[in-house]
Amino acid sequence: MTTVLNYSYQSSIGPAAVQGQVGLRESTIRWRTTTMYRSELVNRSAMLPLQKKTRPALLCGILLLMLQGCGPGGLTDEEYLQRAREATARGEMQSAVIEFKNALKTNPDNAQARLLLGQAYIELGDGASAEKELRQARSKGIAEETVLVPLANALFLQQEYDEVLKNYTLVDSLSPEQQAELLAVRGKSLLQAGNIAQARLELNKALELDSRSVTALLGQSQIDQAKGNLVATRDWVDQALKIQPDNPEALSQLGRVEEADGNLEAAEEAYTRAIDTAANKPKYIAQRAFLRIHREDIEGAEKDIEKLSDKYPGKHFAQGLVHFQRKEYRDAQTAFEQALNGYGAYAPLQYYLGLTHLLLGNEQQADTYLKNVLNLVPESGNAANVLAGMQLRKGDLEKAQPLLESVLERDPDNRQALELMAGLEMMQGKPDQAIEKLERLLALNPDSADLRSKLGLALMAQGEVDQATAELEKAIALEPGADEHELRLVMGQLQAGENAKALESAERWVDKSSRSVPAHLSLAWAFLANRMGDQALWTFEKVLELSPGNPSASHNLAVFALQRGDIKQALSYYEESLKHHPGHPRISLALAKLHLLTGQDEKALPLLEKVWEQQPGDAEPAALLGKLLLRQGDAGRALRLIREAARVTPQDPAVLRVLGTAQAETGDYRGAVSTYQRLTAQKPESAPDHYLLAQAYYKNGDRKNFAAVLEKAYQLDPTHLEIQIAMVGLLMQRQQWDQARELVDKLKQDHPGNPEVHVQDAQLSTALNDPGKAVEAYRQALELAPDRNDLVVKYGLALWQAGQREQAFKPMEDWLDKHPNDGVVRYNLATLYLLADRKSEAREAFSNILDSNPDHIIALNNLAWLLRDTEPKKAVAYAEQAYKLSPTAPVQDTLAMILLAQPGQEARAVRLLENALQQAPGNAEIHFHLAQALVQSGDKQRATQVLTELLNSKAVFPGKQQAQKLLDELSG
Repeated sequence: MTTVLNYSYQSSIGPAAVQGQVGLRESTIRWRTTTMYRSELVNRSAMLPLQKKTRPALLCGILLLMLQGCGPGGLTDEEYLQRAREATARGEMQSAVIEFKNALKTNPDNAQARLLLGQAYIELGDGASAEKELRQARSKGIAEETVLVPLANALFLQQEYDEVLKNYTLVDSLSPEQQAELLAVRGKSLLQAGNIAQARLELNKALELDSRSVTALLGQSQIDQAKGNLVATRDWVDQALKIQPDNPEALSQLGRVEEADGNLEAAEEAYTRAIDTAANKPKYIAQRAFLRIHREDIEGAEKDIEKLSDKYPGKHFAQGLVHFQRKEYRDAQTAFEQALNGYGAYAPLQYYLGLTHLLLGNEQQADTYLKNVLNLVPESGNAANVLAGMQLRKGDLEKAQPLLESVLERDPDNRQALELMAGLEMMQGKPDQAIEKLERLLALNPDSADLRSKLGLALMAQGEVDQATAELEKAIALEPGADEHELRLVMGQLQAGENAKALESAERWVDKSSRSVPAHLSLAWAFLANRMGDQALWTFEKVLELSPGNPSASHNLAVFALQRGDIKQALSYYEESLKHHPGHPRISLALAKLHLLTGQDEKALPLLEKVWEQQPGDAEPAALLGKLLLRQGDAGRALRLIREAARVTPQDPAVLRVLGTAQAETGDYRGAVSTYQRLTAQKPESAPDHYLLAQAYYKNGDRKNFAAVLEKAYQLDPTHLEIQIAMVGLLMQRQQWDQARELVDKLKQDHPGNPEVHVQDAQLSTALNDPGKAVEAYRQALELAPDRNDLVVKYGLALWQAGQREQAFKPMEDWLDKHPNDGVVRYNLATLYLLADRKSEAREAFSNILDSNPDHIIALNNLAWLLRDTEPKKAVAYAEQAYKLSPTAPVQDTLAMILLAQPGQEARAVRLLENALQQAPGNAEIHFHLAQALVQSGDKQRATQVLTELLNSKAVFPGKQQAQKLLDELSG
């Protein structure tokens, strides 16, 4: 079994700097929403090729089940069939279906009834039921050419486009009209599959055979609408309506054309006519509901929504849009998520769900859904613009730029993309390019206060202060009372270094708006810029009078308090802010950092957990929480959390440092090496990061790379204390005792009050076989840092090594009397009990650890080892649990050795040990265990090879004599 001493993870944090942020404006989202209705939601035909296969649940299905209970009334099947034909002629498809079913109840072999029932289901949009009846009709004797076209339509309704194209081709026995209809269905299937060119060819052939094929004409209209050619689209629809004026699909297509052309009243009239004439009404009711939402006729939309079955997915989408319009974003999210079951790959749904999450502050989920939109519809400018805006707010220009470039490449005059690109260029320090774009936009919309104020900021960044001020003042005049333009004027002047002018502007703003919180905040920032700290302090206090708990004012006042050394006052500002703004992420994070700074980890933990839940993509809270969990000895949870953070921010140095530490502390040394290699590649001149990599190499058994990287770190910074301490270890490893003693003495001289220096003195004394001096050095270290639990552990182990074994337990036992929840010391005391063969006490100690932390991997591992002989079932359970939580080398080693005692588990034990060696190839003990497992599995030849290589390596490990004995037995 491999055991690991788990010392605490140390870190320190300073107070946060004063920051200001501009949040996402709902007016911006509203603009995007309106655009999305026009260009994404309305053109649903362009999205259809991207939808997943669904089987629509029809309202009529419920009615049918209710009506069918009546049963036949004594008529013959032909009489029922005649009644069904009459109902069909009247357009009463629901009644016709009932009569067709009555006919089939009377005579199940009536093939004509099944054919007509299948066709009725097609009219109702129920492709699955239609397919079933049509196939039965064919089996009952209906000719292949009669069911071929209806079957193709039934499969099309089920979105089985590939089957239509693969199995439904022209046959000579079809009439020209039937051939045209089949070609039209194939053409529409090609369109849905995204093959527009081939779709056009099939539809052209269909019209050559039958120029009056409404299906083909509407297919042509959908192609042209997908291409944005509304004139051609309208022409195809007009031709179809001349042939069939009451065709509901043609009327629906007309509605889409009118909607795309901005004729919303005409669009609603077309949808209403489609509803009146259609057998399958829910589809067209939903279309009218969407249009009414777009027209902000919420009352009318709700009336339509009420007519839809709860099983109809479009109902949930429409409900979500209503909630979205009302800014009821939680309810909108729920409705959109319900709609996902039926419209999972429908781009507008994914778009609105992304917007909803964005407005709720869930940026990670918003990012996921908006990227889904771009996967479905790569040309979606709206999704690209919103994603780019999110990236700009996070400062990730590299991700934002290609998104905006792709939009502008397709649409050079896209106003939203131009505006965002101007903002990006401002952030890139290219104000001249931003000015050019903003002036283009302003020429199109000269009365836009927002554009004028943004132009003012760009001019300010270019140093044109007077012209910039004039533009910003024009914006203020265009929208008097709008805080954002006033704020831009003050902030722009501050950023341009015109601090005195900024102060004048802020004072004028406060004079005009004496109770405006943004005005007073800008005045406070202007006071700070002009080094008028007292006035800034008073102004921030004024903000709190106007807006109790205001996060910005509270944070700045806390910083003032910290500068005075008044930590208690700083805490009170943050705590009062959270009373008014519960869960505010930045205030919560600032308060957590202050708690960490003052050693109040237990108060910092819930705050960091909350921030992490709110912002899982934010690296800073993830790194701080990971460090804190490591310091508390919960390396398993720290690893799980930081792995998730690394998926979101894979290059963040702070995240990589915590990830590497967590991997090392859970025994995944190979993973730690890989992580730290990524870190040093980013920071090649960072001595501390090279030091971390050196540590990982050492723990992975790679002494060569350890020495090389540590020496590199020492070259980069020979005064770095931790690196100097590690160099002492390297010198001792090389048995360069004089150099080691020289460096230790220098450290004691330079850092006499540093406990770690005395630790090095102790370790060197131990290496020089002076255990008494080692004990004294550890005692001095503990006196300097009496609150360090790791020194308590080291002092106890030194007593053990000095032969004072009874006294060795006392430091840790005394510590636990005062700190009963200290998992680190309890773990190491349990390990010491294990070394002393005090098995019952070790079992109790490890069990106590699991009571408070059931996922403590090392406790599970060691307890499994202790129980392997007395309670083998529990031992296996504990070892399996540890393996499930963290399949690291030590854990796999323990599980394998326990499994070897179970019959029939030899093969798995060998696999586990082989995997463990892949993670820790330099671990000699695991090599020995693999040899033992191979012997037990019957592979003595390979066991001999493993033992020979191991013993030739001159590695020192427990059980080396046993390994030699085993090799002798195998060789003899």
